[in-house]
Amino acid sequence: MSSPARADASGTRPREQGSSAADRLLANKERILWLWEERLRKAVAAAGREPSLILVNTLPAVLDQLAEAMSPEHPRKTATDGSTVGQEHGGERVRLTHFRLEDLITQYKILRQVLAEVLEEHSASLPGNATRSMGLSTR
Repeated sequence: MSSPARADASGTRPREQGSSAADRLLANKERILWLWEERLRKAVAAAGREPSLILVNTLPAVLDQLAEAMSPEHPRKTATDGSTVGQEHGGERVRLTHFRLEDLITQYKILRQVLAEVLEEHSASLPGNATRSMGLSTR
């Protein structure tokens, strides 16, 4: 996985184009994936022995669908609306890795944290409906 955008001499990262949270998510997708993978490997022992391709799996598609759900111009209401990518990701995680259910939950918690941090860092905080958009409502 490639490293995130480099900071300039002042220590700040370049601001990406686009004003909406969905635009910021897409502009920072590689960085989000990199941070997520780095934190996942530290937090979940089973992740340490898995290749990057297995860990990342369908997550880029999930992020694309989340951005669509966050965009008022797109008809998708949630990241999982009309898609089985999230279910496929979970199923493959269980079949192809040594992840336990709690590891799967931890990986999604880490993703939510990284998304909130990166979007907030770029002045596009996670909208109130983002948890619903991710299909991770705590109801």
